[in-house]
Amino acid sequence: MGDLYELNHLLEHGSKPIISLNRPVGVIKAGGGKIALGCDGGLICLINQNDSLELKNLMISNKPIRSLELTKDGKTLFVALGNEKIQVIDVETMQPRTQLVSVQEMIACMALSEDGKTLAAGTSQGSVVLWNLEDLQVKTILPAGSHSHSN
Repeated sequence: MGDLYELNHLLEHGSKPIISLNRPVGVIKAGGGKIALGCDGGLICLINQNDSLELKNLMISNKPIRSLELTKDGKTLFVALGNEKIQVIDVETMQPRTQLVSVQEMIACMALSEDGKTLAAGTSQGSVVLWNLEDLQVKTILPAGSHSHSN
């Protein structure tokens, strides 16, 4: 219910919708004055958060977009492709820059660190991969079932 309310709140301007999508929306992220919508059928829509105008669309896959992250500056988009890969997309050009791949497990979720320097990806098998976003290299892989203990 919260997601539906958030979607309606973001997509309504006054009493009329600002964008109409003929497909379900799986994820919504905001950053750098932009809102990114990840939809079924592999569609990503970018909306300007200030005036609610649609900026760009990108069809990246034929699979539903269930996990994406948008950097705080709104310049880079990370999209889980429904497999072990994360597509890194330049928001200005909407062109892929590279792919992040580390473990042969489907990426189930992602999150950016508060400082924007690390991307965490959780897999369907329970592993967690941390990438350094300054050089796009893997920092750490925490295999499923491993535990960290702090004193």
